[in-house]
This record gives sequence, C-alpha cells and structure tokens, in this order.
Amino acid sequence: SFQFNSIAQHYGSPPFANCYVYSWYDYNTCEKYIITQIGEKKSTESYDDFESIAGKLIVHKNNQFGILNCDLSTFIPCKFDSVVSLYSVNDYYWSIQKNDSTYLLNYDGDTILSTNFDAIDLNLGHNINLLNNVRHEEYFQPLSPSIFGISKNDKRGIIQKDGRILFPPIYDKIEIFVLNTDMGKPNKTYFDHTPFLFWELHSNGKRIITSFDGQTIYS
Repeated sequence: SFQFNSIAQHYGSPPFANCYVYSWYDYNTCEKYIITQIGEKKSTESYDDFESIAGKLIVHKNNQFGILNCDLSTFIPCKFDSVVSLYSVNDYYWSIQKNDSTYLLNYDGDTILSTNFDAIDLNLGHNINLLNNVRHEEYFQPLSPSIFGISKNDKRGIIQKDGRILFPPIYDKIEIFVLNTDMGKPNKTYFDHTPFLFWELHSNGKRIITSFDGQTIYS
C-alpha cells in the first residue's frame, strides 16, 4: 500500500519548464517512489531521495546519483558519485562526478568539459551570485563568461566553460569580489553601478589580488 508523503515542485524560469512531482512511501517494502502530479505516472524504481530543480529531478539511490526528466524518463543514469546543478550567466549546467573524473554538461546533457578534477562548482564567494545572475544585474553581462571553480587534492582553481584555465588548482582559497562606483542620478531615485571585479587568492598564508583576467595587482 502506498501513502502520500510529500510534494516537490519547481516553478523555474524560461526556458526551464515546471516540474511537479510527489513522493509515495510503500510501507510494505519500505521504499520511496516518485509520482508525477500530472498523469499520475509512477517511477519504475524506488529512490532514497530526490530534488526538483530546473525542470529535472536529481535522484539519489544507494549512494549514487542521476537525473530524471519530469516525465520520469532517464536523463542521466543513476550511477554517478555526485550530481550538482550550477546556474551561470542565465543558464543551467550539470556537474557530475565519477571516480577520478568530473564532467561539466550543458542543460541538454551535452558534455562541455571532461576533466580529472575532484569537483567543478561555483563556490567562489557570495559575489559570484551577482556575477552569474546577469538577468538581474545587466551591467555585469559584458564581463561574464561562464566561470567555475575547480578542486584537486583540496586545492582550488578557476576554469572557463571553453576549457581555458584561468588559475590552476594550486590555491587554498579563491574568491571573487566586486568594487562598485555609485553615480547618483540627478533625481537621486536610484544609482548606476560601475563594477570593478577582482580575484582574491590565498596560498600558504599569502594573499594575492589579481584583475578579473588574472593579472597580478598585489602579492
């Protein structure tokens, strides 16, 4: 017998479709299944957990991860060590990891980068959110290639989606920070912001400041 458990829904933003599903728990087998809210279609197998994001479902079973489409068809098989969604410059990407390899995929699942890094992520300080959400911060758009953090043996680096490595993974910590010049309009109802973007690198207790394109300013 199945029992209603919870609803997960993703409201999304164009072009990412909404995904409405809920989970059912079978107390006879102690297994959790996914049911689509539209059409009441049940997943063919049970999962330990799932997350709805960007019109997809990241599923978790037996310490393995994968992605389903909203209709519960397989998008990425549930056989990877980790699956993470990344939002960069008005687009979604998938970072998937298996053994010693990490891949960056576009939203459609095409492989952009195949690497031997431990991780590809956006853990680059809170200002990376301003940089990436250019839909809301239009003045960043000319300065915003899709930039990702990389990790290798607990060291950090930076890579662009074209594969160019801005900083190799040799640093203890890397963050982006922004300085703004505020120029008040005559009516003083709002401000324009002229951004200056920099990288702050930390290595063996040493702090290095570089320009956005990687030129050293202070060390």
